This record gives sequence, C-alpha cells and structure tokens, in this order.
Amino acid sequence: MPAQQIKSLVGEFVYPIVFSNAYGAFEALRRLGFQSDDINLVTDVADCVFVQLRDQDRVFNIGVGFVGERTHEELFEMWRAFCDELAHQPEEVLTTVFFDWVARHGGTNLTAALLLKGFKLPNVEAELQQRN
Repeated sequence: MPAQQIKSLVGEFVYPIVFSNAYGAFEALRRLGFQSDDINLVTDVADCVFVQLRDQDRVFNIGVGFVGERTHEELFEMWRAFCDELAHQPEEVLTTVFFDWVARHGGTNLTAALLLKGFKLPNVEAELQQRN
C-alpha cells in the first residue's frame, strides 16, 4: 500500500513535511525539464528551507518549510539520508509523494510563477520546436 509506505518513510525523519515538500518541488521542476544540477535545497537566515532553481540567468525559490535549531550541515545530512531512502522506494511511492505535493501546492501555480519570472520551460520549449 503506497500510503502506508509513505507514512513509514517520512515518519522516520525529523522534518517529514519539509522533506516530502522538497522532493515534490524538486520533482515538479525536473518534470518541467529543468536539470537536476540546477535545483538545490537552500536555507535562509531564519531557517526557512527552499528548493532553489538557478537556470537561464534567473533564480526561483519554492518555500518548503521551516527547520529550527539545526545547522545547515545537519539539515543537508538529513536531506541526503531522505533522498537515499527515496532511491529504494517503488515508483508508485515516489509518484504518490509527488502528486501529493502537486495537490497541496498547485502545479499550475508553479508553472505560472516560473513563466512570470521569465523562465522558459524546457519541456514545453522542446515540444514547440518539434511541432514547428
């Protein structure tokens, strides 16, 4: 059952919502065609966590949560552990985590915000070029 697998997966981590949100945002950007190397997890001075896209001479941040009283190194260590655990999950679990994020945060809103910020969506651009 994917829901039970997700609950047990994210329940093992200190910041399950932050990490599942981060995965959802990361995956949304990746599915729009952005390269994984251009997408990073970052924090600010108030310990807010963002998935950050740096591409096309622009920066775009997606807030994914707040973590207090953790060093950046501790947070990134936990993030790497979470990603390592995700790598061992069945595709249906990863898909469920992604679509849970889309349902809560709106994939259409993300796409609109990227376009308003001046980003070109790589997968859309490739599709348009194929049609011409």
